[in-house]
Amino acid sequence: MFKPLSTAYSKKLATRLHKHQGLVPITKADFFSLFWDAWMSSFTTKNIFSSFQATGVHPFNPNVILNRFTTNDSDTSSNASEEAPTYGGEAWQKLNTVVKRALSGASEKDASIIRQSLHHMAIQNTLLQSENEGLLDALTVKKRREMKGKSLDLLQHYEYWGPSMMWTPRSFREAKTRMRLAREEREAEEKEKANMKELAKANKLYNEKIAQEKREKRKKEKEERDRLAAVKAKEVAERKVERERQKQARDSQKAVQKPSISKRKASQKAAPRKKQKRSARDDVGGASRTARTPTPP
Repeated sequence: MFKPLSTAYSKKLATRLHKHQGLVPITKADFFSLFWDAWMSSFTTKNIFSSFQATGVHPFNPNVILNRFTTNDSDTSSNASEEAPTYGGEAWQKLNTVVKRALSGASEKDASIIRQSLHHMAIQNTLLQSENEGLLDALTVKKRREMKGKSLDLLQHYEYWGPSMMWTPRSFREAKTRMRLAREEREAEEKEKANMKELAKANKLYNEKIAQEKREKRKKEKEERDRLAAVKAKEVAERKVERERQKQARDSQKAVQKPSISKRKASQKAAPRKKQKRSARDDVGGASRTARTPTPP
């Protein structure tokens, strides 16, 4: 029984190395999975009965062992020829049937070339699929190894530790419960942090929107002030132009009226003034006004 187990384990190990293409090393953690597959494939009902029968234990047959010590001069060598392994994949069988049916009227040489080409492509496809599956399996194993395992908190209520300790199923349940509660607490904290982050992001967007609205409002108010200032400046300029026009009109009118005034003054200077006679009454009034004038101190 142990020979088939050893053979099966070696085969499983070689298959694992071939699939992973040497990218993932074999560690102690891989032993049990390989050993268990080899054990399940080796210790079958058929193999167990065969092992008892090969030793002559059941059914009882001592000649099975005794015949090993007898000499036999007959040539036990076999001349059976070994056939070369061929590809008997299911996909190639179906494809070969389709090719034969499609090339029923073609020449044998052309049909042989096409069948060989398709056979080669089918084999390459199978090899590539196997390689792809092996690489995916290796990547999965590598990612699983990179994950750090967490030990159970079993030393929660023990004060004195000895060289060896026995753990009850209750201790495992309590440790798993504590681990689950701690994980849920961490997940709740992470969820709360994510919610706070979303709220902060939403608050930031809201503040940016309010600031944008304020900027647009200030921009509109500035444009309105600029428009009013432009209208006011235009009105001031129009009034200034109107004053200038009125001033020019007055100046031109004065320039027209000035020659007539000069002529009138000249005519008045040319005419002699008549000497007015002063009456006695005016003389008396003037003397009295002179007498009433106070003398300075």
